[in-house]
Amino acid sequence: MSSSQPYTKPRKIILECQKNVPDEVAAILPSYNASRQLCTRNRVDPYESYDIPSDINFVLHDDFKVSEKKELFLIYDETYNEQDRMLIFSTEKNLQILNENRYWLCDGTFDAALSIFIQLFSMHNLKNGNNLPLVYGLFTNKQQATTVLGQPRTNNNLEGWHNALQSTIKSHPHLLCLISNLRLEQSNTENEYIKLSTGQVNKKKPKYIKLEEQISKIVSEFSDLKILDYLYNLSLLLKPEIT
Repeated sequence: MSSSQPYTKPRKIILECQKNVPDEVAAILPSYNASRQLCTRNRVDPYESYDIPSDINFVLHDDFKVSEKKELFLIYDETYNEQDRMLIFSTEKNLQILNENRYWLCDGTFDAALSIFIQLFSMHNLKNGNNLPLVYGLFTNKQQATTVLGQPRTNNNLEGWHNALQSTIKSHPHLLCLISNLRLEQSNTENEYIKLSTGQVNKKKPKYIKLEEQISKIVSEFSDLKILDYLYNLSLLLKPEIT
């Protein structure tokens, strides 16, 4: 188990393996220290055969240019201004989905970015009210996030995705680790898209349903309001929750 989960804490692995064992097995279990040492010896670094990039002049291994399905995933790799580089990951199907939809949600995060790249920027589409990340961009300079107001759900949706991504990786991982997680996210997007296309519905929280309705109502009245009144009304809805 430790070889297949190289970043899982030894204690968790040991507890998982020892749960629900019969009494006769529990009686002969090795000590915790012995089990921990066994986990450490059997750990396999999935990146040990690769060179970990340390500056923008790296050459990305072909294994990290494709998705888990071996489809092209790195669609753009450009060095510019002699000191900046941009990597964009997506698939032909993802771009097709974006092309077929009028509204996109975009956001950026810095916790999941690297020492080489400052920001992880992502583009999302909403299908049946559910967030589908479709494009990932790694930038060496800070990009301005763009948000379209008045669409189903607010950027709370994207913040939830960023939090979920961050929970699966350590803060500021090396490039190959981050790309591996983006490949997993892509696989999950493909699965979610199929489920949503076949009628599966994920239940929304009542407070978000109400918020969406209120925002849509304000947006529909945009032409009848002064711009400051419009922005003020939206700010009242999007203010931080007071506890």
